Amino acid sequence: VLQYLEVKRSSKDCIDMRAAANVVVERSVIHHCLNATNGRTDAHGIVAGATRNLVVRDTKIHTFSGDAIQLDRDPAPGWDRITIDRCQFWLEPLLKAENGFPAGTVPGGNGLDTRRGVPRRAPR
Repeated sequence: VLQYLEVKRSSKDCIDMRAAANVVVERSVIHHCLNATNGRTDAHGIVAGATRNLVVRDTKIHTFSGDAIQLDRDPAPGWDRITIDRCQFWLEPLLKAENGFPAGTVPGGNGLDTRRGVPRRAPR
């Protein structure tokens, strides 16, 4: 259980879980997960692999160069039983230069990326 935390200023993912189970992130603020390598490299607020029973509640995630939360489907069978409740995710132009990004840049990707894409069919 991670409660009442401020996780900030990382050039990598701020919270990174592989195949975790029964994790709660609650009443926390996660921000300034920024990596400007090659123009922009993912630095997510929270990233999780084959995670089971993850709860993110009453948490604010902002100023990231990846996604606020990214759930990877690898390793198989992927993630399951995820609850995201009463959270706020946002991006806005940086007020000043930060970790390799110039002022005015909106560095991030998505609020939530589930990586649950459907398999592609072979072209006809």
